[in-house]
Amino acid sequence: MFTDCHTHTPAPGAIASGAPEQVRRWLADGAPGAFSVGIHPWATAALSPQALAAQLSDVEMLARCERVVAIGEAGFDRLRGGSRAVQREAFLAQAKIAEAVGKPLVLHVVKDIDDVLAARRGLRAGVPWIWHGFRGNALQAAQIMRSYPGIYLSFGEKFNKAAPAAVVPSCLLVETDESALPVDEIAARVDASRGSIPGSTLSLAGANLQRLLGGCGVFPEQSR
Repeated sequence: MFTDCHTHTPAPGAIASGAPEQVRRWLADGAPGAFSVGIHPWATAALSPQALAAQLSDVEMLARCERVVAIGEAGFDRLRGGSRAVQREAFLAQAKIAEAVGKPLVLHVVKDIDDVLAARRGLRAGVPWIWHGFRGNALQAAQIMRSYPGIYLSFGEKFNKAAPAAVVPSCLLVETDESALPVDEIAARVDASRGSIPGSTLSLAGANLQRLLGGCGVFPEQSR
């Protein structure tokens, strides 16, 4: 079963996120697990308009590969990356690719919750969005759950300890991202925050991820 919804090192049971050139190498090398492909907001700082267009074309092409099960990570970062306009252009283009191929969009959000939620409303997005590394508070988590169906919140090594309990259980995911901790240890920390039975968060998150991807017609259990 896939349990780690976002990492940067291919592994069985994990979705590794990378830029087009990285995902292309993983596919060629037969790396394990499944992949998400996208243009990280940090990368937009170094992209000319022509380079951005070329990268988006690569994302669109790779998005149709069977082992690419999601688009992104894409999003908004107020602390790092290209201008607001460039980040927005890259984000909206990737959100539209996700809609076109019917695969989830993986979000990178730093100090910009409002722009992401406004984009969800404006696009009338139909595919799920996975908010990776959610560090918002319980009030923000509850607002997202109440007002934005289709958004899943994923917790990594660092998170607001009150937030997991505010997440609808069917929308909760876990991830390693760049942490050295294994996903089961991260899930155990979420268990403690939720006050749940040890091991229940990992099982729940795995079932949620399988259902999320299966609902999009993506079945990562068939991948290596």
